[in-house]
Amino acid sequence: MYVRIHDIGLYLRCPMLVYLESMGRECFRADTERTILRYIALYSAPEDLQGDMSKAVKDVARIHRIPEEDVIRSIDAMRGSISRIASVPRELLTPCDIEVELRSERLGLSGILDRLVRPERRRGLLGMLLRVDDMIPSLVRTGRSPEEGVWRRDRIQLAGYAMLLEERFGVEVSTGQVEYVRDGEVRRVRIRSLDRSRALWVRDRVREIRDGEMPDVGIEKCSSCGMSGICGVKSCVVSRML
Repeated sequence: MYVRIHDIGLYLRCPMLVYLESMGRECFRADTERTILRYIALYSAPEDLQGDMSKAVKDVARIHRIPEEDVIRSIDAMRGSISRIASVPRELLTPCDIEVELRSERLGLSGILDRLVRPERRRGLLGMLLRVDDMIPSLVRTGRSPEEGVWRRDRIQLAGYAMLLEERFGVEVSTGQVEYVRDGEVRRVRIRSLDRSRALWVRDRVREIRDGEMPDVGIEKCSSCGMSGICGVKSCVVSRML
């Protein structure tokens, strides 16, 4: 049974979210602004992000079935973020493959990687001396970036994708990156053995939840969770205390 890298991210937000999805609930459906930001980051060239952005407007409206007037209104509200996306150095993002499907029966993991960057090696002696990763997994995130580095959840998901890439292509993947597109930030990180171990540990916990085990969670983050009205964690915790 494959565990999606998406499920690892859900577990790290809250294990109860994995349980809810296993019961057929949809957790954290992207709103219009996040959908547009993600599309622009992955599929639009810098020159397409000028003026009325008519191509992006029509593409987003057609693909995601969002009324064009809603797309235009959202784009106008996000001009600052869009300008920051356009200013990201292209060598951090290209050449690349977009939405790469990966799976490994041995690892029991699967996922769709947002972007797979394939850095170009320098020619000559300098290119031989400088170590450049053949592949860099890249995640697109539409939320805010941390003050430094990347969020813990993103780091562990990157480790999961790194293992899938190594399994498929037979290369070492030691670096990953996260594109915090709202802030126009691309943060590169080393992928640590500890992160790989954590990814596999979460994989096993997700399997247990899918098999019917109720996750044991606290209620510290419930007040800010959009699923708090239906998940029942608070009532379960209170009943165990009584």
